[in-house]
Amino acid sequence: MACNGTVHEPAVQRIRGRDLSTKLFIEKCAAAARPVLLLDLVPSWPAYSEWRRPNGEPNFAKLTEDFQGVTGPVVDCGHGYDIQSWDVGDYFRWAAHASHEGDALYLKDWHLVNACRSLGLQVPYEAPSYLAAPVHDWLNLYMDKATSKDDYRFAYVGVAGTRTPLHHDVLFSHSWSANICGRKHWIFYPPEVSHKLLDSLGNTAESAQPQRRTSDWQQHFPGLQEAWERRLEAFQEEGELMFVPSGWYHEVENLTMTISINHNWLNASNAPQVWHFLRSEWQSVREKIGDLQDTFDSEADFLEQCQVLMRANCGLDISGWLELLTGAAEEAMRLRADNPVGDDLWVLEWVEERLGAVSESSLADTAASATQHSRKAQPVPLAAEAEIYSQSGACAQMTFCLGNASFCKQGLGWNR
Repeated sequence: MACNGTVHEPAVQRIRGRDLSTKLFIEKCAAAARPVLLLDLVPSWPAYSEWRRPNGEPNFAKLTEDFQGVTGPVVDCGHGYDIQSWDVGDYFRWAAHASHEGDALYLKDWHLVNACRSLGLQVPYEAPSYLAAPVHDWLNLYMDKATSKDDYRFAYVGVAGTRTPLHHDVLFSHSWSANICGRKHWIFYPPEVSHKLLDSLGNTAESAQPQRRTSDWQQHFPGLQEAWERRLEAFQEEGELMFVPSGWYHEVENLTMTISINHNWLNASNAPQVWHFLRSEWQSVREKIGDLQDTFDSEADFLEQCQVLMRANCGLDISGWLELLTGAAEEAMRLRADNPVGDDLWVLEWVEERLGAVSESSLADTAASATQHSRKAQPVPLAAEAEIYSQSGACAQMTFCLGNASFCKQGLGWNR
């Protein structure tokens, strides 16, 4: 793909993933919050050997045999990004035999782990602990417990020319994307220019690339060129894994037939950004239906409806967020019981410190919002004592009511 303009951001760093301990990943990648390519993790995965032929092309016969009968969303990138539900086996059969001329069908956001579990298949990959262990992947830990069906572990399969328009990841989460085969072109935009990718209504441009802009882009997206000049580009080859930190808008194109495995995830490194996003969503929902508040029988019913709408908009509500923090706290306490030492102790203390801080801010922000908008002007929290951490991570107890739900905070977690 030809690209014009000057790149002012440093190149995406390329690191040997096997050389990274969890502590080093936190310091070099997660805390630094910059995209990174990890080079030597994916080739050891079963998917890398079983889903590819010796020449590197996809083994569509194997994929069709394994996943026939499972459904997944297929996006038509050539016709308005329309989405249809396909039998995944049929999609693989189409991908193997179609000429693809004029076709840009993209199997994306397909729940691979759920498909494997439903079919009794072994999940064909194992990410390192710093990407996937429960104490470092609070989102999928919560989804596994809360829904047993939905999660944020996907596979993407697309012919050359399929693409994902400009976006930030769901819930302002981190993500990683591992190429099993094929080649991707990534364009990233640093968080400090995010606002330049939006119009006055908060809508995101489809692309900041000059050749993809609409004719009236200067009227609706006057900051696009400035954002474009701050871009960071990378080409991801087969066997490489891209780490995408919270808040980085990006657009991605498959340059060849490509299969990738992707996770969205959040943990101690980006929980504050996720909470900031959720808080904004919560306030937005309350403002949009605030005029209808008097039509509800009670304050609790109004708040419950706000949560329903928030959950529909972004996939998580305030109650779910508190339950997610509870699961993370339980995992941290389980690890604490193992008496970790050295780097393991450093990592656990790093997690506990940030988990406590985001729990505190989540309570304080939600309580302030509820009090500010309450018809009765009475505080929602029954108590809001300051957290006092001991060496074991204990803290003061709090009780919090939201809608028809009540939460009691004890230590690092919440009990509903």
